[in-house]
Amino acid sequence: MTLLSFLLTPLPLSPMKTRGFTAVETLLTLGIIAVTTGISMPLYRNYQARSDLDIAVEQVVSALHRAQVLAQSGEQSASWGYAVQEGVLFAGESYAVRAPSLDESFPIPVAINASGLPEVTFAPVSGIPNQAGEIVLENAIGDRQIITISSSGLFLLSGILPPVTEEFPGGDSLSSATGSSGSETGGSSAGAGTSEGGETGGSSAGGAGGSEGGDEGGSGDSSASGGETSSVPTCTDRFTVSADGTIETTGSVDATVTVLGSAITYGVGGPKVKVTVSASTDGGDVWTPLFSGNAVNGGEKETIENLPEGAQLALRMNGRHSWLFNKTYTSNDQSGHVEVLRNGDTPPAVEAFAHQASLENFLKSILDAEGKIHIDPYDVVILTELGSLGTSSSDFQDAVLLVHFEAKSGSCAQTGDAKMKIIFERLENTGQGDVARRVYVGSQAIAFSESQWIPLTINGTAVVDSGLVEAVPGIAVSRQAGVVRLLLHGSLLSGKEIVDARVVFDYAQVQSTDNDTGQNAMESPFDDVVNDGPGGDEVDTATDGRSVLVQTRVTFEDDAVFLYWQKAAGTSSASSAGQGSSASGTPAGSAGSSQSSTAASQQSQSSFSSASAGGGEEGGESSVSTEPPDPCAASYMLDANGRIVLLEPADVTFDILGSSITYGTNGPKVQVRFNTSFDDGKTWQSLFGFRAVNGGESQRFTDMPAGSKIALQVEGRYSWLFRRTARSGDGQGRIKLFKREEAAPATAPFRQGKLKKFLSDMLSDGKVHVGKRQLLVLAELQDIGDASDYQDGVVVITLEKPASQGICGTQTDESEEDVGSSSSTGGNASSTTGQMITICHFPPENRKSPLSIEVDEAAWAAHAAHGDRLGPCEEDQDGDSVSNAEDLCPGTFFPESVPTEFMLFDRYALTANSDIFRVGPRKKVSQYSLDDTRGCSCEQLVDVAEGVRDYHFNQFPSLQRQMRSLFPFYTEGARRFGCGKAILDMARK
Repeated sequence: MTLLSFLLTPLPLSPMKTRGFTAVETLLTLGIIAVTTGISMPLYRNYQARSDLDIAVEQVVSALHRAQVLAQSGEQSASWGYAVQEGVLFAGESYAVRAPSLDESFPIPVAINASGLPEVTFAPVSGIPNQAGEIVLENAIGDRQIITISSSGLFLLSGILPPVTEEFPGGDSLSSATGSSGSETGGSSAGAGTSEGGETGGSSAGGAGGSEGGDEGGSGDSSASGGETSSVPTCTDRFTVSADGTIETTGSVDATVTVLGSAITYGVGGPKVKVTVSASTDGGDVWTPLFSGNAVNGGEKETIENLPEGAQLALRMNGRHSWLFNKTYTSNDQSGHVEVLRNGDTPPAVEAFAHQASLENFLKSILDAEGKIHIDPYDVVILTELGSLGTSSSDFQDAVLLVHFEAKSGSCAQTGDAKMKIIFERLENTGQGDVARRVYVGSQAIAFSESQWIPLTINGTAVVDSGLVEAVPGIAVSRQAGVVRLLLHGSLLSGKEIVDARVVFDYAQVQSTDNDTGQNAMESPFDDVVNDGPGGDEVDTATDGRSVLVQTRVTFEDDAVFLYWQKAAGTSSASSAGQGSSASGTPAGSAGSSQSSTAASQQSQSSFSSASAGGGEEGGESSVSTEPPDPCAASYMLDANGRIVLLEPADVTFDILGSSITYGTNGPKVQVRFNTSFDDGKTWQSLFGFRAVNGGESQRFTDMPAGSKIALQVEGRYSWLFRRTARSGDGQGRIKLFKREEAAPATAPFRQGKLKKFLSDMLSDGKVHVGKRQLLVLAELQDIGDASDYQDGVVVITLEKPASQGICGTQTDESEEDVGSSSSTGGNASSTTGQMITICHFPPENRKSPLSIEVDEAAWAAHAAHGDRLGPCEEDQDGDSVSNAEDLCPGTFFPESVPTEFMLFDRYALTANSDIFRVGPRKKVSQYSLDDTRGCSCEQLVDVAEGVRDYHFNQFPSLQRQMRSLFPFYTEGARRFGCGKAILDMARK
């Protein structure tokens, strides 16, 4: 055999044994796979969550930088901003009024929860943000990063922060350490404070506090078969302060903590002790650092958002210097080291330690002439002493805090309005289940506690939510006209949430129920079969329609149901709800718990009449107007501060009927001007070009978004002798708002008919006569008393569905007639439609060549935002000898109110009806005129330097920054003694 044939000859195959895997090997392999998967899946989820957070931070920071650059470059001569939730970079003053064609997308991953500032807008040229604050981005595992936007436009990025131990609003359980409570199986309580019956029975005989019966009832002096014994709740004070200093909320609120000051050293002249502040919303069980855990000095501000009724707020102050000093006290520890003060209280009379600033210095902005605390009824002041008590160092200024409570829009259930509450009869979690006894309402997820009333209508108008937030640890609720949607969120990879919730209605009655669709549908909710399996859902309506028992079990998919209701008479007591529940196969009275109402005297602190707050006879049926509603009227509510909250988009028109105020009896007329704010006073814009009003002025704002909070500011001035400003919600009662057919003020001028025609024409039989879509606003700038005529500034505000939606268009004839009686002096709102005005327009492409043009009055607000001036370019709108085109400061006064004390040598001010500045104590003619300062008085220049107003200086950012760089001692001195040459030369250059 040749070598080649040998190599080509195949070798014989030897027989090979084959065998399969044994059962042990198979199980071992499957076990390894399961363990590997069990380890890798959580790691992958964590990796994905952190990757989502990185992407979100990168997108938000990139969008903010680009928006600021576009604004600074003058692109489109517009402001530019970024809406975080929508992930859209936009051109315009806000996302709601943006130019959609210019939108750019910077989306963030859907798994990221964004909170804090919803949007940030940057001013043209300067690039200054419209508000400073934080954007908090949180991923699915609780990791957070905070993007801080400073007032100067700088962006600061935190590192990755670990999950918080408690998510505001402060946990799911409320501490019951303070106050008295019945046991779970019943019993009795006879304390002086608020008391609760137990879950299955009990009675209460508390003296000063309210009372709650148990679920089944029992016997006792104040129980009524387990039903509610208090009257139907009304809008109450937002919080109470107990004897131990615990602050308990009485509604859904935000709490804003502001540091007024902090001064403490280790020994006389020693190093400063660092003071930090933490907050707890469960009475002190869980604490969360405020101000990012940084030491406070004064001026710090942080809002604790979305506290429901019953949250127990406490603050903890810690002072520490190395290992030598470390003391901590809380606002509810009763140690005497912390004092909680309200309006009218007197702070302790203490001396400042070791030449520090005194306590009075920290409190000077909130002290009245008698040295008492003068703050809003919804504020508290907290004084802290971290050192020894009763010594020379006890000055109670180690941490001085002001806490303001702001009611959540659309959260206050009023007497006579349709409302509902949710009572949890059963709640169980297994595995990843986290449902709690909490309700979250609307697209803002406003937190409500169990048994807290949720308004369905406010002042007779249906509350409309734009949606709901599904991923909340409780029941999510969305309200529409005549329907409520309840949803329990699933998405559980393991475990289950079991909830039996009774929905109780007052002044409303359920007509029908309907299942949701798709993955939100409940499983067989109307088959009369209830169990703990996934198909054990059930919805059962009481025979009287006053309550609905919703029983749901969720795992991966959501469960949601629709409840259709209509207005009905109110229940005389909650026992009717209890009887209704028995029809559903549950013990009578099971729906019987409620909150007690606060004393009626607390309601009188509101700055508008009780009628406007929806008041009626407590416990009885409120009178329901038979007058048909105006289909074109926009829905709104009046909050307790007298501000108008839009519940849907609206066109808003301000019509001045007249103004009557003089300096002294038969003295010269005081000039009155108006400003308005649509963001709850954060920013203000002038009305009518900030000209003095006489009557007939009108200005319209179109397509204002839902949620806008409208406030008014009225300023009256005569020379330097009289200057007073009133704002809606300032607690002074100088501005009053009235709806149709409400009673006018009962002061002497109204009783005796001594009113100007423009106001008397609006009254009939002592009631206000305005249109269905209108409010009458009266302002009093002088001393409040029986002689107050509230006609210093009279304006009608019209709230209509937007004309841009093509639903209603202009006002109806009926509305015109309502205001027409005063048309001779005040005009009417319908005159605004199509009215043309002349303005001085600065073309974006060539701002150095302004020109006079005519525009529709409705477009004026947009032109004003871009720096255009009211009136023709060549005219002088405010009479200061400077043309509108050149005038940087419209509304210049002669003489101005500066100096407030006397004029020093080499100081300047306008002291007569002339455009020439005067100099020195003898007020000689100086070398400066308003031409040099571009139409700005000394007072207006100081306003710009202190950031009080911008006027038109934002068109010259370098000059504006130069003005704002002036030190406070200079600007304060300028107000007291007149402006020096430096500031006038600065403006002239």
